[in-house]
Order: sequence, then structure tokens, then C-alpha cells
Amino acid sequence: MHEYVNAQKEIVVLNLGPSHVDTLDQEEAPEIIEILDRLAAVPNNIALKEAHFQDVDDVVSSGVCIAPSYFLNGRLNSSICRVMVEQTTLGVELKLRLEDVGALAFLEKSASRTFAEAYIWRILAVVCLSSSGHSTVASLPPSFIHDLVDWLRTSDGKRWRPEVVGRDEIKVQVLRNLVLGFSRIFGDPSLEDKARILRQDKRGSTSGKAWRRFRRSSDPLEKDLAARLTRILGESKVKPNKARQVIMDIAAWLQSSYTAGTQLFEIMKRKPPEVTFSKFLADRVGEKTAYVVQHVGIAKRLCDEILLQLEEEYPEVAFRGLITESEVRILKGSSPAAARPDSSTSRPLPEKFFPLAIEILQEGPLGWLGKRFSVWMTLGGKRLKIFCPVIPTLLWCSFQMPLRIVQWRRLDSGEGDILRYNSTTKQWEDNEGPMAGYWARLANQAPDKVAPKGYVVRLDDDQGPLVGLWVNTNKTGNPYVLPWQHEGVLARLEELREWQEKFNPPRSPLSPEDYLDAAENYPESTKAKLPHIFALFRLPSGKIPSGSEMQHAWAALMAEVEQRWNERNPDEQIEIVKRQKKTGQPYAPRFNMHGLRVRGVTRLDRGGMTLRQISSVTGHASLMMAAYYVARDPRHINDRIQEAQRNADAAEDVARDFKRLSFQQLVERTVSLDQDALFRAHQETTAAEVCDVQIGICPWDGQRCFDGGPLIRSSKLKDGKDKSKYGEVPGGRRNCIMCRHFVSGPPWNVQLQAYGCKLLAKRRDLAIRQDSLNDEAQILVEKRERKEIDARYYKNEMQKLQLQQQQVMDDISSNAAARFNLETILNASLRLQRQGQTSDLVIADRDSMIEFMEVTPFQQAAWLTKMSRVYPVLGSAATEALRDRYVDVIMFNSNITPPSLAGHLSPSERRESADLFADYLLRRLEPELIDDLFDRKLTLEEAGLVEEVRALTTVPLEHPILVTSHSAAPKLGAKSELRSEVP
Repeated sequence: MHEYVNAQKEIVVLNLGPSHVDTLDQEEAPEIIEILDRLAAVPNNIALKEAHFQDVDDVVSSGVCIAPSYFLNGRLNSSICRVMVEQTTLGVELKLRLEDVGALAFLEKSASRTFAEAYIWRILAVVCLSSSGHSTVASLPPSFIHDLVDWLRTSDGKRWRPEVVGRDEIKVQVLRNLVLGFSRIFGDPSLEDKARILRQDKRGSTSGKAWRRFRRSSDPLEKDLAARLTRILGESKVKPNKARQVIMDIAAWLQSSYTAGTQLFEIMKRKPPEVTFSKFLADRVGEKTAYVVQHVGIAKRLCDEILLQLEEEYPEVAFRGLITESEVRILKGSSPAAARPDSSTSRPLPEKFFPLAIEILQEGPLGWLGKRFSVWMTLGGKRLKIFCPVIPTLLWCSFQMPLRIVQWRRLDSGEGDILRYNSTTKQWEDNEGPMAGYWARLANQAPDKVAPKGYVVRLDDDQGPLVGLWVNTNKTGNPYVLPWQHEGVLARLEELREWQEKFNPPRSPLSPEDYLDAAENYPESTKAKLPHIFALFRLPSGKIPSGSEMQHAWAALMAEVEQRWNERNPDEQIEIVKRQKKTGQPYAPRFNMHGLRVRGVTRLDRGGMTLRQISSVTGHASLMMAAYYVARDPRHINDRIQEAQRNADAAEDVARDFKRLSFQQLVERTVSLDQDALFRAHQETTAAEVCDVQIGICPWDGQRCFDGGPLIRSSKLKDGKDKSKYGEVPGGRRNCIMCRHFVSGPPWNVQLQAYGCKLLAKRRDLAIRQDSLNDEAQILVEKRERKEIDARYYKNEMQKLQLQQQQVMDDISSNAAARFNLETILNASLRLQRQGQTSDLVIADRDSMIEFMEVTPFQQAAWLTKMSRVYPVLGSAATEALRDRYVDVIMFNSNITPPSLAGHLSPSERRESADLFADYLLRRLEPELIDDLFDRKLTLEEAGLVEEVRALTTVPLEHPILVTSHSAAPKLGAKSELRSEVP
């Protein structure tokens, strides 16, 4: 037994012997030994039962110091080790502290994650349960960890004891990372020397110990580089661990070219070494690998920063950069592209499993969630096991809205704000929680002067008060508003906040250092942008779920999905989780949770999006796209057509002068998605090949669709020639909006806006189709559960639906990409027209020149159909069919023969008749009345229009009809004007 006195003057003991030790000389100690023997007999491949948990409770509360071999010999069920550790305050805190300092980050890339995690629990069990007299990390004496680590290592301290640790590389990796973690937690660098045997890796680089030696070096070059890197890391976005390795590489490179003792000041006044840094690295590695390319890029950034430092310190001295742009460019051009990761290792969950996963996540504490996500908490002085909804809620929300998992994890609960949103009443209320007004008090300002931080944000909209989601972190660290009032998500998040306030009230806000995984690897400039938060998704420990905890929960969810699917589909067994061969325990899902975002409707995290844009993403609204300064009423169809026709000459001029203009003049008059492609077209095409495609021009007469798509392989020769390879245009030939060769500009603004409306209409149709397929799938599931259909029929029909669902999802993704390109081009073109700007071809300004206006399905369909009569590229059979259905139903309900049933009319005459009536409805009636006519809530007679329409239908189609519209909808029974003119 080892005995210590900690900082609190308390006795702490550590048992490193072969037997269990009862430090309290209790009468029930023999009974505890029996319980330990009983637990040791529990097989590794069974789930723990209530009796096992009770035994664990008895052991943990007994005060018996268990022999380390009990945990480390591999025979004890690893789940029992985990439960034991989680029952101790020290264990919970120690695990979280290890995650905070990045000691467990290696698990993310471990191929044997489950085995590694199990061994971590065994080591932590030794720390917590082979000892007594402690309750927190602070209560452990410094020599406690040293003695434990020394016991695990050989007497000479060079390696781990084979009789205790064995020779398994995974165990060695776990111990190395844990001891390094202990070193950071206890602030004891001497522990690092006991973590591992320092070895030179294949690149010649060294680990953390080498950096400490480098930083303390007396060599003037190394001292200067280390000091300058410290300054750089305060603002740079380069990860510190990579930057340190690159600086050591730079030092080795310069030392190989200059005599010992040469200072950096002198080196950078001279011409760079004849052997470039990229060649130095490539020679050391053996070839130009992706590692070399990445490190040269980082080295270029660091060397440029050092150059700026020297120029500021010695303005009268002329310094030279160590690495040139051409060196980096040549290296990238001559190096093989990085190999694509195996698609099987990172795939999104297939659509057919979504309903089942969501069903599981909605069951609540009485279902599987209650068994998997229950935690021990002290409530009212009692130790109770209750359901913790934090991770289940996070996973459920991820299926609803495609934010990044890390963005969900970092949402602020709003407990520090003065107001809170009630999702039931849809009203803002006073926040009466204990932390209310925290941010205002911290800033020493009036509450109304401090911006709220909670996840719900108030929106001002022309349709009334709305709320959205405040996403407080992005990849860049910049927060943004997601103006999507998702009632289900808001309700679920409010339930979580109420649970937190009742069972897990906050003690203080978390800093980025508290909630980042491996915070020390983040640049200071990145951490400075991240907010302090009252975490909505905080665990009982006070921390947010770590990346490893989320991965573990996802694996468990996938295992449950697999089990339930196989139970319901005996003829279609699946395996979506990899399992240990011996124990059968799940350890690696075949589909990752990041696919939830990939499979989202579209990428909703484009900061600065308007409410109408979000409506367009969700797809259930009928929307019109328009420039904000033009008349947007769909009734003004002819005005827009006339505007487009007035621009026809200008469009013809651009096409005709494409080759005559200088490239700079062309840039000032047009917009394009790819400036390089525009330049090549201007240089290589002929005037005869430039053709108008109604929404812009194709400089290649439609003959370059085969290489108008995304970049496949980049290849630029030393002489500047571009030999890069591009793929086909996404969506096939003539899908110009997705082509890098496509050129447009102000003369086509009207058509571009109309094309945007066409894409929005298509998106709405896809949303309706998606809902229909989901309903069909649900009906099929219900029939199967009622045993109305057999397994074979169910399987065949479900497979058909899944194929259709997959096609719809692919179409939605393509539609989103096309709309993004369209908005980019139109925004740039509108700015060119409005402000006469002469800037880059693709305008990246966030302030959009485009607005989205919600209209009725009929308005959208009628407007697009009319525009398509002049510009066929805007046509859509589905859109015209919707318009025609409105025409037919409205006329039929009013006892007027609709055009489609007029047998005496030819197909073209029916079409013209429908065009005429649709135009008449748009001019004469407000959209709400048109919908009432369609829904049989109103007839043309009740609207006072039946005589007009009868007269309209009796006029020969070759005679022009002039319908005088009113500024407002006619009142019921009012007379309206109709004038027929024959030229």
C-alpha cells in the first residue's frame, strides 16, 4: 500500500499489490470480495442487468481498494469497469478532464476504438477504485500518478511491463495518451518522459519532447524561429502542432545549407538556398507526397509572416522570402493528387433507415433511449438513476435540420438572457431562471443594451413576428441566423432546456477552452472568435458531449436500427454496424452521422440568408424570384416580357461583339462562374460559335458540354499551359446554368429571374413528391404491422419506394446547386446593371440583390407558362399542367366549358384559350379569390365575372382581347369591364 497526504491534509491510499485491501476493516469486507468474484464471472458479451448495477453500487461504496490486476487481466466485463468509474465523482471528472486536454482525441481515428475505450476504462478503474481517500482530481497528490505509472513500467523505466500491459500496440497507445493527458491535467512535464520512448519517425520529425528541446535550444537560428512562431500563433489559423513541426523542418533545411551559428537575420538577406524547401522535404520523405505539399504550403505562410516581422523591425534592410509562390505552384502541379478516401469508410445513412432511426429517437425514456442514456445523479441528497435527454435530443435534431453536429453541441440555452421563448404559446416571456441577465451583469450594461445569446432569435418579418435559430458557431467561427421556424425542433429544444433547469442547472458559462475537443490544437485566433456559452446540450458533468461520446452514441443508435430492421424484415437482413468477433459488441457503424447534414434538404448554413430563401430551401412554398427594385407582381407578365424584348438588342450586341471586345471590356459587360473559362473562350472560340441560349450565351455553340463540369484533375505546365481535366456538365447537355463556360449579363436579367422561378417551382414539386413517397412508405409499414400484406410484397414495394425516394433526393440536391449558381450569376449581373461595377466575374458580396416573394401555386404557374411562350427554355410540362388544372376546375365549377374539354378546338387553340383565361384571372382577381374559385368556395357568378368570361369564350381566338384590369379585386356582384377589339 502507498499512503499519501494531499493538499487538503487528507490521507490518500493506493493499492498496487496483488490482493484487495479493506482500508476500513469492515465486517462486510468478505461479502464485498464475494461480489467482486461474482462480477468477474459476468461474460463480456452480455448486457448488464439490474442485479449487476446493484453489485457495482455495493462495491463502489464499500471503501475496499481493489487490486489493479482485477481490472487489468482482461477477464472483467469492460462495461462493469465503465459503470464502476462512472459511479465515482473522481472518475467522471477525470474522464472529462482527459477529453478536455485532448488525451482521447486519438480515438477518433482508431481502427480498434471499442478495444481502446475498454482499456481506458480499465486504467481509470485502477485510478479510482484501487485507491481511497479522494473525491476530485484536486485531491490526488502529485506522487500518486507517478507511482501508478512507475508500477506500470519496467524498473529501468524504458518500456511498459509486459506481464501487466502485454505487448498489444493498442494498449501501449492508450497508456501513452493517458499519461500525456495526466501530465497536462496536473501540470507536470516530467510525466511526459514516462509516457513513451521517444523515437524518430520516418519523416525525421520528432514529438512534443523534441519541440521542448528545440524551444530551449541555444542555437541562434532555432531560438529565433521558436520565438517568432510564438508571435505568429497568437493570430494565425495554422494548428499549433503542425506549425511547430514545420518550423523544426525549416530549421533543419536552413541548417543543411548554412554554417552552424548563422542567424535568421543574415539568412533572409541572402538569396534562398539552392536546394528548395520542397526538394529538401521530398528527398527526406522519398517522394512528393501530400504531406510534402501540405507542409510546404504551411511553411510558405509562416515564412511570409517572419518576413513581415523582420521588415517591421528593420525597415532599412532588404530581406528576401525563403519560399516563393512559384515553388509552391510548381510543387502542386507536379505532385499527384491526394488519394480520395474509400467511400465505404465515410457514407451517409441511406434514406430507408431514416424513419426507423427517428422512431427510436422519439420513444423517450420508456423505450430504448431510457436504457441507453440513463445517468446517475445526486438529487435531493439521493443518488438516483434518471434518463438524460441531451444526446438523444441532439441526434433527433440532426435528423430534422442539417446543421453540423458541432454546431448543435455548442448552442446556447439562453439561460443568461433576460427573455425566453415559449414554443407552446409562441410568445416571449421573462426569463426567471437563476442565471437571467448574466451577460448584462457581466458587461455592466442595461439588459436591453446587450444582445441575447440563446438559441432562439426574434425575426422581424412583413408577415408578423417570427423566430429562427441562432447558430453561434460556424466553420469560420462567425455566428449567423437560420430563419427557419421549425416548430418541432423548437419544442424539443425547449423540453431539453426545462430538463436542464430542473435536473442540471448551470454553474457558470463554458469558455471555448471548456467545450473544444483538444482545445490546445486550435489557434488562438480561432478560439478568440468563439463565444462563451450556457450550453444547451450540457451533460450532468457540466460539459457538452465530446466528439467521441457522439460517435459512441451514434454507433449504439445504428446497432439498434440494425436490430429492429432485421426483426421487421426477416427476408432482408442488413449489417450496418461492425462487431467484435469474440464478444459481438458493436464498435464501428458503416454509415456516419456527418451524412445527416449531407443528406439534408440543402446546405442551410449559408449565413445571411433571408426568410424567403429558407422557404425556398424547405421547398413547400411557391416562390417568385425578383430583383428588389423592380415590380414583382406576377400580374405584370407583359411588362416583364416587354422589358426582356427591349433588352434583346443588347443581348445580341454582347453575342456579336464577344470576339471584338477586349477581355477587360468583356468582363465589364458580362458575368461568369469561371473567369479562366471565359478567358480561354475569348481567346480560342470564333464569332460563329457564340450563340444565345435565352438566359445568356454559350461561347462554344453548345459543343463543350462534355467538359463544362467540375474539375477532375488539375494540371498546369511550367510554361503556363492548362492541361486540367473537367467533367461533363451536371444534369446533362444544355443545362447551361451548371456549365463553367456559360456567360450572362444584364441583357438577360429578366430571363435569369424567370429561370430562378422555374427552379423554385421544380423544388416545390419535388417537396410534394417527397411527402407523397414518405406517406406511401408509412402506409406500407402500417399495413405490414397489421399483417395485411406479406413480407415478400412489403419488401418489393418498399424497395420501389426507396429507389424513387433516392431519385427525388438526388434531384433536390441538383436543384439546390442550380439555384445557387443562378443566384450567384444574377446577383452579379444585377450589380453590374444597377451600379455599373467593373469587378470580379463572380460577385461574392453577401448582400443579395434578390428577394423571394411567396405567391400562390397558380400565380407561379401562370407567370412561368406565359414567359415560356416567348422563351421556351423557361417551359415546364408540370408547371403548365398545374396552370391548366386551375383553369379547368374554375371554369367547370362555374358551368363554363373549360378549354381542355372543348372538342371543337385544336390543341394549339386550347393552349391559347387557357393562356388567355389565365392572364384574365391574374389581371382581374386577387390571388386569394383565385384560390377560392379553385377550392369551390366561390364561383365566377358570385364574383360578378361570369358574363365577362362567357363573352370572352365566344370571341374568336384570332381577335385580340383587351381586358382592363383594376388595381383591386372586384367586389362580389360588381360590374367589370371587358372590351374586345378587332383590328
